[in-house]
Amino acid sequence: MQHPVRAMIGLVFCAGLLPACASGPDGAEMQATFNAGLTQYDAGNYSAAYRTWHGIEDVDLAALRNVAIMLRKGQGVEKDTKAARIKMERAANAGLVTAQADLGDMLVNDEPRDVAAALAWLAR
Repeated sequence: MQHPVRAMIGLVFCAGLLPACASGPDGAEMQATFNAGLTQYDAGNYSAAYRTWHGIEDVDLAALRNVAIMLRKGQGVEKDTKAARIKMERAANAGLVTAQADLGDMLVNDEPRDVAAALAWLAR
């Protein structure tokens, strides 16, 4: 049986992320860039999706989270769980709920494990 948090990752990777995108004067442009990455990801063009989201990760929490997930899985980029955790922590600390759940999953399932910290993130 698949771990419930892992099952959620697949369900919420794309759904529900759009509100986390930056808003403001160039919010429409940011949304278009995020959506371009989503289209690339859905088409299986992971390298292009990674590059697109990486380009906006400093101003878009959902893009930052997606970059972290791709680093964790090695999708479109070399697998780097340490960098993935750092980026996921940034998104989680900024208040992105899906990143908080993902970080909890990472802390339970990836090395080094920290179940106590995972529970604190998952409780949020």
